[in-house]
Amino acid sequence: MSYSQNLVVARPRPSVVWFIIWIGLLAFMVWLALPLVRPDATIAVDGKVHAVDVARFGDSILWVRAGAIVPTCVVRDRLTGQGIGLQTPGADFSRAGSKNRDWLAAYRIDPGGGHLTVKCTGYGPASSIQIGPAPRFRSLSVGSPRGLIGMAGISVIAALGLLSTAIRGAGRPGARRR
Repeated sequence: MSYSQNLVVARPRPSVVWFIIWIGLLAFMVWLALPLVRPDATIAVDGKVHAVDVARFGDSILWVRAGAIVPTCVVRDRLTGQGIGLQTPGADFSRAGSKNRDWLAAYRIDPGGGHLTVKCTGYGPASSIQIGPAPRFRSLSVGSPRGLIGMAGISVIAALGLLSTAIRGAGRPGARRR
């Protein structure tokens, strides 16, 4: 056996383009998921009226800290003065918070025009609640603008991967496949 037959040819390292594609894909996924975790406002539970602007499309959730007593809240449309009914969330929703304290869904509301006043009273030391979009997986479906952009982005990334694989494979006609 000769020396040349024992050589192992190292596979080429991925190009910088692949690192850029993966970083772009990660940023894209964060952009898709951000509305599910970002609150619109944090409101003190102090018995005072607070003006809040929320997203007008879809329901909103009033979130309380895990282990806290759920405050009594009154929500009104700021423009019309009409009260907005507080509904049960419909499921046990929770999301991670800072300092190992999760947020739990207390109430679901239909925000109407998105311009609200919120007044919450509770027991014990002053705390806060958050209001933000209700978890909606429909917002990531193909029928929504965000879903269409998501599907287009995933399709482009898949097409680039297939094209790159085809080009790299065609460039080495003598290479054996394992």
